This record gives sequence, C-alpha cells and structure tokens, in this order.
Amino acid sequence: MCIYRQAMRKLMLAHRATFPLPVHEGSVSLSHLTEVLDWLKTRGGYEFDAGVLEAARVALAPLDLTISVENQKVNHYG
Repeated sequence: MCIYRQAMRKLMLAHRATFPLPVHEGSVSLSHLTEVLDWLKTRGGYEFDAGVLEAARVALAPLDLTISVENQKVNHYG
C-alpha cells in the first residue's frame, strides 16, 4: 500500500466522524498505525500485507500494557 501524507490527511478531514482519533495533535497529527489500518480495512479499497497490521499490533502491545497499568494506579489511588 502506498498512500501519501497529503492523501491520508484528506481522508482524515473528509471522514472526521469515523477516522481514528489522533494520539497527538500539534503541527502534525499522529494516530496509532493499528487503528488507521483497521479503519482503512473496514472502509475498503485499500490493500496491504496482513504482516504490516500484525507488526503494528505487536508494536502497540507494550504501550497498551503501560496505559493499562497507569489506569489501574489511577483507579486504585483515586
């Protein structure tokens, strides 16, 4: 799959209601690759290797664990 940054931004702006929320917004918006690939997959019309999605999920797993632990601390300590 080859998609330019400008084309991805155009998709993001045209589909604000369904496009994955960015994890950072500033001069550049950043989203998790896993969420964007899942969105593209459900939207259809884009083909990419399943290994790319799997690698994105594996890369996101430690972050998910960190967030989960931090949420447990907040819930536990109020």
